[in-house]
Amino acid sequence: MEITSGGGPRVLPEGGTHVARCVKIIDLGTQETEFEGKKGKAKKVQFSFELIGQTYLFDEGGEDEKEVPFIVHKEYTASIGAKANLAKDLASWLGKKLDPKVPFKPEVLLGKECQVVVLIETSKKSGEDYAKIGAIMAVPAKMKVDRAASNKVFLSLNPDEFDVEVYKELPTFLRDKIKAAPEFIALNVKVDDRKKKNDDQDDDEQQEKPSRNAKAQPQKKDRKKTPF
Repeated sequence: MEITSGGGPRVLPEGGTHVARCVKIIDLGTQETEFEGKKGKAKKVQFSFELIGQTYLFDEGGEDEKEVPFIVHKEYTASIGAKANLAKDLASWLGKKLDPKVPFKPEVLLGKECQVVVLIETSKKSGEDYAKIGAIMAVPAKMKVDRAASNKVFLSLNPDEFDVEVYKELPTFLRDKIKAAPEFIALNVKVDDRKKKNDDQDDDEQQEKPSRNAKAQPQKKDRKKTPF
């Protein structure tokens, strides 16, 4: 599967079920939405999962060449109501339904292992293939899962929890999305939003964006298994 965009082919993770760990949870604040032609607004949150043992070469042959893990993402409406997609995925992941009357702290899931079903679909807007998460499930009982290579990242737009240093390390396109949210505007934070050096790699991680030179690496089957 190859999609050219200037620098070379884009490589996506294989479709199917992968062992993963949650490595990022980003509060996106209130965003504009559209469903079946109807526009609205809703609070959004993005979960990111590293596919354990699945890597590719970023900027192959370039000065920034390095092996990095595949990371896939899923954006949710920030709700644990009975009909909410987040609540359904969390129930499948945790093996129990959450009480919608009890506030849930998503950051407790950082580093937690799971299985994700990766689907390869074609964007209606660009005609390009991209990877999306179709389902999230618990791993089998007593199964040991390798460490994640990625650092754990959590961003909350709650005034008591907001960390400007975490925000500054996010890729530019994600910062642009967040800074339009009323919750971020209310923080009255002034940040240098110039493009970061590693923005190209961060764009690759958002699977709907074209990557530069990239080459999938074979899965390491003999990697030592240790708890996170």
